[in-house]
Amino acid sequence: MDISIKKQFISIIGEDRCRDQLEDLISYSYDAFTVETVPDLVLLPISTAEVSEILKVAHKNRIPVTARGAGSSICGASVPVKGGIALSMTMMNGILETNTPDRYCIVQPGIINADLQTELGKTGFFYPPDPGSMAFSTIGGNVAQNAGGPRCLKYGVTSDYVLGMEVVLANGDIIRFGSRNVKDVTGYRLFGLFCGSEGTLGVITEITLKVIPLPKAYRTVLAVFNDLDDSAATVSDIIGAGILPAALELLDKVLINAVEDSNNIGLPREAEGLLLIEVDGSEEQVEKELALIIEKTKQNNAVDIQEARTPEERDNLWHARRSLYPSMARLKPNCIVEDATVPASKVPEMIRGIRSIVDKHNLLVGISAHAGDGNMHPLISCDIRDTEEMDRVEKAIGEIFELAISHNGTLSGEHGIGIAKLEYLSMSIDEPTLKFMHTLKQAIDPHGILNPGKAI
Repeated sequence: MDISIKKQFISIIGEDRCRDQLEDLISYSYDAFTVETVPDLVLLPISTAEVSEILKVAHKNRIPVTARGAGSSICGASVPVKGGIALSMTMMNGILETNTPDRYCIVQPGIINADLQTELGKTGFFYPPDPGSMAFSTIGGNVAQNAGGPRCLKYGVTSDYVLGMEVVLANGDIIRFGSRNVKDVTGYRLFGLFCGSEGTLGVITEITLKVIPLPKAYRTVLAVFNDLDDSAATVSDIIGAGILPAALELLDKVLINAVEDSNNIGLPREAEGLLLIEVDGSEEQVEKELALIIEKTKQNNAVDIQEARTPEERDNLWHARRSLYPSMARLKPNCIVEDATVPASKVPEMIRGIRSIVDKHNLLVGISAHAGDGNMHPLISCDIRDTEEMDRVEKAIGEIFELAISHNGTLSGEHGIGIAKLEYLSMSIDEPTLKFMHTLKQAIDPHGILNPGKAI
């Protein structure tokens, strides 16, 4: 990057937040996917005004800008594949306002999801979207990817809780849309456009979120099966009976053993499948739903049903679910997580199909799922240095996507497209629709500087 341009950035944010040492550049060259690209410069703004001035300079000089939070994307969305600027939003991490009577909060993009949950919990409220990375992922990143999580079966994904935003466009213009009102149909619903846009349309600098009261009661059970098909069939029966759990998570034998090896928390190694099921609401409601769920698990040959009776036992079960990625990542140098999604009724067929595909290609794969909403997560342990193995991995991923599409599914339920799924987009989105998406991108970012090479 030309030294005169670098000096312009320094004049905006100061030398201490403008970094170009090799170790800094490498630190911002990757996320949780397998691709690494070193940026030319790392900038850490602390205000919307600074972001605006940065983008004005970048726009004028055609410099790529890749905004990022914690770098936890598992589809390569935060990798600066065209170099340029890695724009870290982690220092814009404040909770600007919490208003529980009106059920909203206003945050900056760098706030950690779990930190927001902790603060809201003190007032008896919560923000439902809970991605597996919630302990370290940022709300800005969650919005950019339209993140989901286990609770999204009942409560919905990130876009269901965004009331408004402040966004800086590619040319530095600052726009605001939405409001603090739960009901607002004034103008276009632009936050629906920016949720899931992966930083390709603008840099989000402030988000207004809907929050809701914490449930009065929880019940969490772990159902153990000797046949993975039985666990998948239980999912269909629970949803088909009109029960909507707060979470309905499935783990196969590979994941059970990987988690147990890492955490030693007492999961049954001999099990072929586990269901982690949680209901919430009033005491009367959760007791009624729990009884029906236990009945369905027994009808589908559950060999053991364990109920968490204390907050500590509940946390222990959820720790097992949230440690899937690090547990599988220990087995080989790399771990690729996919998230093809199918209608809930197709979960049993999809699980059987995925297992058949990965066995055919002789891959080490654990299968988990937000099973209640059909969001499948094959976790593929691999070594990207092994070209022959990676050839098998790519073939298997393509076949998994083809299988999902054949069941009226889609490429991604919550992880996004990034660079990981670009080559598969035409499976799910037709040419006129892709052309329309490109038209939007061209109109908002005519020089293509915002996170180039991603999402579309």
